[in-house]
Formats: sequence, structure tokens, C-alpha cells
Amino acid sequence: MVRYQQGMPVVDTDVHVAVPGVAALYPYLSTHWHDYLVESGVRSLDVNTYPRGCDLSARPDARSGDPSLLPGSTPALNDWLVDQWLSKDRRLYGSIAVCTERPEPAVAEIERLAGRPEFVQIGLPVRSPQPYGKRMYWPIYEAAERHDLVVAIYAGGGMGNPTTAVGWPSLYLEDYISFAQAFQAQLLSLVAEGVFVKYPKLKVVFVESGFTWIPSMMWRLDKNWRGLRREVPWLDRLPSETIRERLRVTSQPLNAPADALDRALEHRGRDAMLLFSTD
Repeated sequence: MVRYQQGMPVVDTDVHVAVPGVAALYPYLSTHWHDYLVESGVRSLDVNTYPRGCDLSARPDARSGDPSLLPGSTPALNDWLVDQWLSKDRRLYGSIAVCTERPEPAVAEIERLAGRPEFVQIGLPVRSPQPYGKRMYWPIYEAAERHDLVVAIYAGGGMGNPTTAVGWPSLYLEDYISFAQAFQAQLLSLVAEGVFVKYPKLKVVFVESGFTWIPSMMWRLDKNWRGLRREVPWLDRLPSETIRERLRVTSQPLNAPADALDRALEHRGRDAMLLFSTD
């Protein structure tokens, strides 16, 4: 959202809107997907995957809890966003919601909406079926680069995988804090798999990732790249240089004490990577 302060534009990079319920999407759905949602008994866009101590992959409804993950529902979600929000206020710009399980319909949806000026980025949840550096996602990045769209990876998603590297947590507190682990894994994958090398103009934003973990990760990645660079011959410079140049992060959550904030910004590269956000 673009606002003005003392005559200068200020862009809030993290504004949430909520679909009031699945029924709100019915006018934008094809007959097939309308009937699918009705017959499946889906009533909410929230993923019903808590408590975490169960094997979600064994549940037949594990992936029916979030229509935004379904290829036929993402166009409806995007059209609802345009109709109910973006077309009503020229200060608003949106993210193209896509299906991360099937990149082919994701690219088709990007192509359908890329020409609309109110869409400026592609939204991907940080919790995904595979790390985002994998080749299966590269068509999304090709489309994003070609249409000059940002890839915004945000705190969200529920794909049936455990939310930590060692399994399911018991508490929401654990689940919430573990989002930082997911962002770290995605950043490592994007860099190591060579996404930024293959797509030199691609822009990536982490939304609600926090940022105080970035300096230590860049240090460790640089250190180990020096000894293991034979595994990633396509990386011809320090990974930290690529991260500073190609990654941006939102300022919320501000996960550092006040007396350590300046130092955290200094290690990361001051505020060049930081985008204003209010959530």
C-alpha cells in the first residue's frame, strides 16, 4: 500500500486482507471447483492442521483445508482480490497467489495476470512441498523475471511436512518460532541451487521472516562455500554478496532488542535490505 508522508511516497509492504469465507469466492469459481469445495465441506481458508502431533500425510483432507493451494481456486482468490480491493483504491497493489504444488498452473496464472498493473509480485508461502531452489520451481522464476515481478515469500503455508527439521512440535509457540528455520532453509536453497545465477534480474522479498538471523547465516555460508565450492561451481562469488544484492526483507517482526538493532543492521548491510512494513 502506498501512502504519503511529508509529500513523499511511503510503501507499506505487508498489508493483510482476509477473505470472509469460502462462500465469498463462489462467484469467481468455475462450476467444477465450486462443486468441489461444496461437496468437500470446506468452509474456511485456514489450514486445519493443529495440533501438530499427527501424521498429516495420512489424512485424506490434509490438503483440502486451504483452497488457495488448489490450482482451480487461486484464480478465484486473485479475481476476488481485484474486485473487492485492488480496483477500489489506486494506492493498493497485490500479490498473485499461485499453487506451489503444481508449477505449471502457477505459471499459467502468472501469465494471466502479469499484464495488470495492480499486481507487482508473486506470493509464495515459506512452507512448501520442496525447497524453492529446486528446478521444479524455476518456471515460476522465469515468468517472474520476464514480467518484472517480485517473488515474495511470506510466513505461511501448510503442506503436510513437519514444521521443524526434527518433526512436529507440540505447541503453537514452537510452531511460530520455527518459521525462521523455514526462511533460512529457503534462502540457502535459492542461493546454493543457483536460482540467482540463472535469473540475474530476479528480485526476492522475505515477508515476516525477521532479519537478525541473516548475518550469522551469511557468515557461515561464506565460510563453508570456501571449502565446498566444488559442489556449487556456478557460485562464482561470496554467497553473502548475492544475498545482500538480491534479497530484501520486511521490517516486521523487529526481532532484536533496541540496544542490538544497530549492530544487527550493520552486519547485514545497514538498511539497504530492509523494507517498511506494519503487518
